[in-house]
Amino acid sequence: AHARAAEAVAAVAAQFPRVSVRLKSGWSADLAEQHRLGLLDAAIILSDGSRFHDAERIGEERLIAIGARDPAMKRKAKSKYGWVLSPDPCDARRSLASQLARESRSLTVVAEVEDANLQMGLVRQGIGLGLMPKRLFDREPPPGIIEANVLRSALRLDALMLRSPHLGVLRKVADAVANEMRQFMADAYRLT
Repeated sequence: AHARAAEAVAAVAAQFPRVSVRLKSGWSADLAEQHRLGLLDAAIILSDGSRFHDAERIGEERLIAIGARDPAMKRKAKSKYGWVLSPDPCDARRSLASQLARESRSLTVVAEVEDANLQMGLVRQGIGLGLMPKRLFDREPPPGIIEANVLRSALRLDALMLRSPHLGVLRKVADAVANEMRQFMADAYRLT
């Protein structure tokens, strides 16, 4: 998935060789704030859709609950119903909390970890349940991890593009980025 995203960025750079494309990754809230302050011409973020009404929707990321494959670990994680999640400000976490609240359940976080590999390791050890993009799980489930059917439906986050209203001639570059990332998101789920 990451290789395909890199190919999409390279395709845009090749289309516009005289434009310097500079990338930055980070929390969606931080990128949105930098965009709002005029520090970024455009930003692609994941959002629960509640805060960015002027953004262009370019795709969707579906997240599923995951747990340990080992039956003893599964019972332990499910009985605690604790979650291994990224720290705030994480839209996936906020979306999970909202869905659990609608189901009259509370969110219990047993570990707040930014590193995805450490999150996966903690889930594999039965410390708690986690979240994972469905497209990645469907393509290649991580060793020792299964889909945990503890949610009524997959969580859905919008992939959004924020654009500066002052792009001028760079609008074509932003259009190309949006098109490439829209195709990337569509392909990601078509291939699973």
